Amino acid sequence: MKSGICPKCESDEVYKGDSRSPIGIQTSALHVQSAVTYICVACGYYEFSAFPGPDLDRVKNRFDKVAK
Repeated sequence: MKSGICPKCESDEVYKGDSRSPIGIQTSALHVQSAVTYICVACGYYEFSAFPGPDLDRVKNRFDKVAK
């Protein structure tokens, strides 16, 4: 998505939200891990990447790990 092309539908209608975007990962009542968000408005596919930092470790306690 960073290239501006959606990997699902190959549209170039991809938009980016920065760390001020309301989409983030709440790791506790007082912490929100900021993330950069990419959204394809043609098909609705989206992805985001959390910025590295101390709050990222809290994700392990708040979310379920995906099984292989």
